[in-house]
Amino acid sequence: VLLDPAIAGDAELMRAKATEVMGRGGHATERVALVERIDGSADPAVREAAELEIVHPLERRDDGTFWFRYDKAAAVAAFGEICQPVPELDEPRPTLVVAATRAPFVTPEVLDALGAQLGDLLEVVELDCGHMVMWERLDETVELVDGFLD
Repeated sequence: VLLDPAIAGDAELMRAKATEVMGRGGHATERVALVERIDGSADPAVREAAELEIVHPLERRDDGTFWFRYDKAAAVAAFGEICQPVPELDEPRPTLVVAATRAPFVTPEVLDALGAQLGDLLEVVELDCGHMVMWERLDETVELVDGFLD
């Protein structure tokens, strides 16, 4: 099961994302951090999930600012990995791709590369949401994954 897999990404887009991550700093309040986390999404499900999740990954530093707990270098490295081509599969297996229609990751080229390797073993379902499908469409995602694994 691949939930909006970020593979074979556009190098310039990933470079821009990595540069953005490197420039991020602390936030004056938890609310400001929340706004960054939801990245402008007006979807109520995103806001609700982010509000539930945001308390744990934030740390308050001595200067009073709030910082997300992640390693910037690791995030930058991940953006580089996203640029790698669709991997060659040793043994094709049934695969479900849940593609977020409002995210730039599951492109026709990615689906073509997966389809060339998987043929009829590939099932693709599109959800009208951003990249964090489990935040934005939790119930639908659970239903799709459960149905696929049964």
